[in-house]
Amino acid sequence: MLSTIGVKTAEDLISYLPSDVRFDGKLAIEDGKSEYEIVDYFKEAAAHNANGYASFLGAGVYNHYRPVLVDVVVSRGAVKGVRAITRGQRADMGLTLGSSTCASHR
Repeated sequence: MLSTIGVKTAEDLISYLPSDVRFDGKLAIEDGKSEYEIVDYFKEAAAHNANGYASFLGAGVYNHYRPVLVDVVVSRGAVKGVRAITRGQRADMGLTLGSSTCASHR
């Protein structure tokens, strides 16, 4: 995979970063944790940072969890017979912006 993108090692991917901003240690996460457990670990750690401040990052995007596998599947291209629906179509169907659904081609 590295050769496909033209690098020899994983280190080459971050070689442009100055050494003083890199983390060279080991994270205090036990071996064998699932993706969900790691996300929860970082959410808990983040809760201790800047506690009590309002954050407007994301411009109204709601919290959600999307497994890494979703990115892999989506990157393969459109799935035959499935299309995304627009915000207007969601409203027509009585769905809120937080709802997730897809509609089949008719």
